[in-house]
Amino acid sequence: MSMRALTRLESDVAAAIVSFAKVREWEFSASLEAPQGPLIEIRTLMRPDGADPSDTVLARAKAGGQVVIHHNHLSQESLSDTDWRGLAELFTETFAHCADGTRYWGRVKDPQAVQTVLTKSDLLEIEGGNLLFSSIMNHSHSTDIASFFRKEILNRAMRLRGYVDYEYVWGALQVPPFGPYALPWSAGDLGKNFDSYIDSAAAALAPRI
Repeated sequence: MSMRALTRLESDVAAAIVSFAKVREWEFSASLEAPQGPLIEIRTLMRPDGADPSDTVLARAKAGGQVVIHHNHLSQESLSDTDWRGLAELFTETFAHCADGTRYWGRVKDPQAVQTVLTKSDLLEIEGGNLLFSSIMNHSHSTDIASFFRKEILNRAMRLRGYVDYEYVWGALQVPPFGPYALPWSAGDLGKNFDSYIDSAAAALAPRI
């Protein structure tokens, strides 16, 4: 499947939180009652690695309401185990937006299977990264590239198993990722160059999760 189109409100919200992150390198989250809105809140915890929704949003989701989350990823990495846990337990959809224009989207189809994967996600991400490394080891930045895509590999593997709906769009802006990887390229540049290798690593990982 392809990533669904953003509504006008979602496009405006996504542009806003990415712009905010250019001013301060924090993660911002926006919570909507549905793709068309209304917007419930935009929030930051003034941290680069998380912006958990407020108690108001959590209560609404726990009461059975549809909640769509949009947030920025300074690292430009894919959806994390925290993102998937929120989807497995509370939220309807999650989008992660990056400064280079890359966008990741997820929705859980089998909450129990996803929760089981999350109990061993650290080991699975390492295994996925090793699978990618083995096929790109001649690249001068192979170790960092494999580490950068470890979440992406696991997410594609969960999609192959039918546990989640997951899609991505690579960005085109030249904005290096913020975070631990000393990579001079944006996620979009790397993704376009290594997409087939990531697919192969995900296919190899999928039977093991």
